Amino acid sequence: MDWLTDYTRFLNCVDPKDLRIEAAMQLKNANLPSKLYKYKYPTDYTIENLRTDTVWLNKPSEYNCNPPLVRTGIL
Repeated sequence: MDWLTDYTRFLNCVDPKDLRIEAAMQLKNANLPSKLYKYKYPTDYTIENLRTDTVWLNKPSEYNCNPPLVRTGIL
């Protein structure tokens, strides 16, 4: 099995006592790349971010807040 299958199995449990959160986090951390890149077309905002060495982020309260994806188990 690949690591994503194991990761999903560790976290996708019916009974909360079967969750293996620590093992899942260790597995994820061991398999993530050292760098992630996001490519997008240049806009006034992206040029300004590069010029001022800043980045735009969502509020944590808005992360993964798409109910259809959450309900179907995709997120």
